[in-house]
Amino acid sequence: MARGRCSGALVGTSHAMSNSNNIKWERTEFFESKLRVPVLGQLVEVWVQPESDSAASPTPAQIRALDAFLALGPEQKADWTHQVALDIYDTCRLFGIGQDETPVRLRKRDDVWKHVRLPQVFIPTHGKTHDRYVFVDGSCDWEEEHGLELLFKNERLIRVGRNEGLAQSEEWLLYFINE
Repeated sequence: MARGRCSGALVGTSHAMSNSNNIKWERTEFFESKLRVPVLGQLVEVWVQPESDSAASPTPAQIRALDAFLALGPEQKADWTHQVALDIYDTCRLFGIGQDETPVRLRKRDDVWKHVRLPQVFIPTHGKTHDRYVFVDGSCDWEEEHGLELLFKNERLIRVGRNEGLAQSEEWLLYFINE
C-alpha cells in the first residue's frame, strides 16, 4: 500500500488550496507533500516518483496529472463506486472465498465507501506519454494484506485492484508501449 517512507524530513506543507503551484518540491527518494484532494474529501499524502536520478522536481507532465486530478470534484467519486464494489467479489473469487464467506457484504453499492480508506495519491513516471496517470492507494476491509489501488488515466478510473506496486515494476512500461 504505502510507497515507503523517504529518508529525511517531510517535504512540502499542507495547503488549503488544491493546486500544485503551492508546493515546494524537495528531492528525497520521492517528491512528497500533503494536499487536500477534493474528490477524496480529505488531506492525503502525495508522492511523485522522479523521472530520473537527477530530477530536481516533478516533470511538467507529472504536474499536469496532479493538477487535473486535484480539479476533480467530490461528486465524481460516485463514478468509481461500481468498480470498487466489484473488486470485493473479484478479490474473493481470486482467493477462493465463497459468497457466504465474503468479508464485506453491501446492502447497497454506495456502502463500499464505509470499507475503504484512501490516504495516498501517487504520481508515477510518465515518460513521453501525453496521458495523465495517477494512482490512489489505500486500504480496504476485504484485502487487508495488499490494500487497494486505483489507477486513473486522464482522470478516468481504468483499474481497481490489489496494490502490487504496478508503477514501480517493468509492467508499467507497457502502458507507454506505443508512444
